[in-house]
Amino acid sequence: MRPTRSSHLPAVISVIATLLILAIAFTWYGSSIGGRIKDSNISYISENTSVLAAVFKSSFDEQTALLNSELSVLDSVSLSDADSVRNAAEKLTVSGTFEALGVMNVYGDAFTNSGSSYADYPPQNYAETMSSGTVIFLTDAYYFISVPLKQSGKITGAVFGAAPRDVLTSLLASAGSGMANSGILADKDGSVIAVSENAPYEVQKITNIFTDTSVSRPSKGSTSSAAYTFGVTESLITTAPVETLGLYIAQFTPNSELRKQASLIRADTAILLIIVIFAFIIMALSLMYLVRNYNDMMRSNERFKLVTVESQDLVFDYDYKKQELTLDGSIDNITDKRGKNTFSRAETLAMIERVHEEDKEVRRLVEELAFTDHTSVRGEFRYLCTDGTYSWFRMKGTVVRAHDGSPTRFIGSLINADDIMNREALLNSGNDTDPVTGIYCKAAFYNNVTAMLRSASDSDLFAIYIIDIDSFRIVNDDLGHATGDQVLADVAKKLCIVFSDKDFVGRIGGDEFAAFLHLSSKARTVGMNIIESKARSICEQIRATYSAKNKQVAISASVGVAIYPYSGRDYNTLFRCADRALRRVKAGSKDSYAVYSPDDEK
Repeated sequence: MRPTRSSHLPAVISVIATLLILAIAFTWYGSSIGGRIKDSNISYISENTSVLAAVFKSSFDEQTALLNSELSVLDSVSLSDADSVRNAAEKLTVSGTFEALGVMNVYGDAFTNSGSSYADYPPQNYAETMSSGTVIFLTDAYYFISVPLKQSGKITGAVFGAAPRDVLTSLLASAGSGMANSGILADKDGSVIAVSENAPYEVQKITNIFTDTSVSRPSKGSTSSAAYTFGVTESLITTAPVETLGLYIAQFTPNSELRKQASLIRADTAILLIIVIFAFIIMALSLMYLVRNYNDMMRSNERFKLVTVESQDLVFDYDYKKQELTLDGSIDNITDKRGKNTFSRAETLAMIERVHEEDKEVRRLVEELAFTDHTSVRGEFRYLCTDGTYSWFRMKGTVVRAHDGSPTRFIGSLINADDIMNREALLNSGNDTDPVTGIYCKAAFYNNVTAMLRSASDSDLFAIYIIDIDSFRIVNDDLGHATGDQVLADVAKKLCIVFSDKDFVGRIGGDEFAAFLHLSSKARTVGMNIIESKARSICEQIRATYSAKNKQVAISASVGVAIYPYSGRDYNTLFRCADRALRRVKAGSKDSYAVYSPDDEK
């Protein structure tokens, strides 16, 4: 029966009403976005200030670890007089950002590794080191870190390292919120220690962040913010403590930066409104057209099936209860079982084994769907076809679940994308970075790590981290893909802060990252402490809450770690071990890390 014009009247009224509601909603959203964006930016800057504080703590922790590693050299060395102290100091090896290392005894004799006397070591810091442990203090040109030396359970001296104060300024300049802001490092009293090189002259004149501005002293684990005007520029100052060090980090961000962000969002909102309305009109007209031309649609569907066979595309349906896979489309290219489109679980696993070794993570994602709350999966992989060659396929799949959450079916499509992927590979050849995050892409990360492992020796110590973002799918679903991309960029930035320039950081999947830590042979004695410290830092830094569309989503990180040479000596083995450890974390409470052990194979 052909639909009449009057039968479309309710649909037309619904379309018009929906358009009006969309227009009103977007108008209201655009008018109120400024305040929300400002609050979001303030929250982002506060979080970034905390991250910057964590960077300083991590840097000092690494330097302290280097000093502790030098203590083993002095286990049996006597420090009874000045000559013995000088001889002990000459055994030390300078590394990291230290320009000099030194040794002192309980009598106040102090010498550097070059053999020169260091009589100007401040007495108050000497006494503090001998009584309470690790001490950090500053002079006009250097900052010092000292750790006590114990022999037979008794403190007999200390090892100290000196680094230029310029290192603090460089660290301030290399980390920030991405806005045009300025950074300040202050001591426990608020007195300024270092100022970033890009800071305006008025900010450089500040001598104490607590007395010269209205910002309050933040408590442990928190930040404080206040308005501040330097010259004619209104700005926001945000302060965070550097935990356990007694230092503070402050960032100054001009209000013009906050307003600029809101203006950009308003413009984007207006464009989005136009696009959504236009798309909705097209969708409504298309639906009305399909209703009026139902028979034509059915014929088009038949033609689509023919095209599917020609293009080697297919549709799959896996029944979890029957453990059977049904395929429709170009089946002959996938399996040599002619005339058959239903396959047992064993036959299905045999087909999965034909996926290229380097694309096995797609298989892992599919296997995990039955044991997680995820409902969909997308991926690209190479499959060994019946003609003996590998072809690229793009997969989209969705899990259908029962009321109790158990999976009943996994349905989706496989699209032959060999030509597209080969063209993309040709266009992207030579491009090692991921376009969303700016860090290494999967292939570049693999190539760099593989090259490092090939030249490794038994004295080297490496670690591979696989980082999975918990609740990332909820971010995309509830907050939108734009916020999802921002989360990916933020995670990449935080990982680059946790790891140094000599390490590798890459994005290896949708919400999956990887990192490769290279430890020097001198740090081998404290290597495990550093490896686990990095894993904890990853979890601490990535833990955050994002807001958009009047919704909030908290994210965290699950981390799996594998260590060379104990877990393996090649990339694939280490990656598999780290993935096994990651599965253990994902099966537990998440938001944590695990180091691979043989028990993970059970």
